[in-house]
Amino acid sequence: VDVWRITLNEGDEVTVSVDTVAAATTFDPAAGLYLGTDPDVDPLVGSGDDDFPCTFPPPEYSCPEFSAFAELGGDYAVVVLQLGCADGNELAAYALRVTVGGSSRSATLIGDDVVSGAPN
Repeated sequence: VDVWRITLNEGDEVTVSVDTVAAATTFDPAAGLYLGTDPDVDPLVGSGDDDFPCTFPPPEYSCPEFSAFAELGGDYAVVVLQLGCADGNELAAYALRVTVGGSSRSATLIGDDVVSGAPN
């Protein structure tokens, strides 16, 4: 599980997608957006799983994409969950895309390979 931080204003519409980037590191991703930066305790705002065909598809399932609205202004956590890898590969390379109001927004990695914080 990777945790990324983005800052949103109240009422912002955010769209999150995760796509695979190479056959050697393909996996089955899921993603969630949390109000706050601790997905273990903060409320889930939106999530996605199996919403569009991955560029480098895993043996099963698809890639996530979802949209949500920020109820409050502040920091939010985008969580990327690794549900499974092809051929037992433990590496999971992906492209995270975040747009706010249709414009690209960068996210800051705040938790790399953590064991909690999965979308509910």
